[in-house]
Amino acid sequence: MPTVLPDRWLQQIASHTVRGVRIMRADGPHVWDEDGNKLVDLSGDDGNALIGYRHPAVVRAVDEAVRRDSGVHAA
Repeated sequence: MPTVLPDRWLQQIASHTVRGVRIMRADGPHVWDEDGNKLVDLSGDDGNALIGYRHPAVVRAVDEAVRRDSGVHAA
């Protein structure tokens, strides 16, 4: 089953700009700008520097946790 990010997440990602580059999509170490250019994210943020964006093991673990603990909510 393909993993699809919720629209609200995509909107949040798309709203971020990095030094004038508007990021529209991210996968692994790469990001794509609004013109479709594929770039390597060298920003050094903790998450992307360690495992990249949308790492399959992390996506799978989050998906399983959400399915298992669907009654959990933020207060």
